[in-house]
Amino acid sequence: MEQTLEVQATISVLIPEDKILVDKVEYQELKEKDFDGWVGLDVFVEKSNRSRTTIKNLLNRPEMIKMLSIENGGWVFYPPEAGKWSFRYKGMMEFINNEFYQKFNGGSAS
Repeated sequence: MEQTLEVQATISVLIPEDKILVDKVEYQELKEKDFDGWVGLDVFVEKSNRSRTTIKNLLNRPEMIKMLSIENGGWVFYPPEAGKWSFRYKGMMEFINNEFYQKFNGGSAS
């Protein structure tokens, strides 16, 4: 008579001290929560919950161009020849929420 033997294998994985093991779903949630990548206008409008018109008006103000351009330490890539803007998402959102509405627009972020 044959017998079936079940063997449970244990695998050890070494994780370097400067790394962590995180569930993939949790990683995606964390990544989205603290997103700090480059995005185009469409994505920025969607993620920032601001209107395209508001963002375009802000970006076209001469005093804002000087402040926001990556060439001056800002968060916006102003392409030559009227190409497409790119935004460093986190920095630009912080600017809009903390600086723009308070100092330049005379109101609040709400």
